[in-house]
Amino acid sequence: MRIKSDKCRFLVSLIALIAILALTFSFRAEPKGNVFLERKGKTIKIINKSDFDIHHIYITGNNNASWGSDILGNGDDDLLTKGESQEIELPDCGKWDVKIVAADGNECIVYDVDLCANSVWEADC
Repeated sequence: MRIKSDKCRFLVSLIALIAILALTFSFRAEPKGNVFLERKGKTIKIINKSDFDIHHIYITGNNNASWGSDILGNGDDDLLTKGESQEIELPDCGKWDVKIVAADGNECIVYDVDLCANSVWEADC
C-alpha cells in the first residue's frame, strides 16, 4: 500500500502545481479595455497648411518650458514642404504645446493643442 500512497501524493502535487501555473498565467492576460493601447499614444497625420516649409516640429507638455526632440526627425532632409503631410507617432494623448520651425529659422508656437482629438492636424501658422 505504501507505493499507492506515494503515487497518490505525487498526482495530487502535480495537479496542484498545474492549477497554480494555470492561475498565474491567467492573471497575466491583458486587462479589459486595452489599457496598454490607450497608454501607447496615437499616430496622427500632420498636414503643412502654412506658407512655408517646416524644418522642425517640437512638442512638449502643456505649459512646459522644455521642448522635446524634433518629431519630424533630426536630419537636414527631414522637411515638411507646403501642402505635404506626414504621419507622426505621438508619445501620448493629451494637450500639447507645438513649436514649428521654418527652414529659415522663424518659429511659430501653438499652445494647448489636443493633437489626439482628430487623426489629422493641420499646421497653419
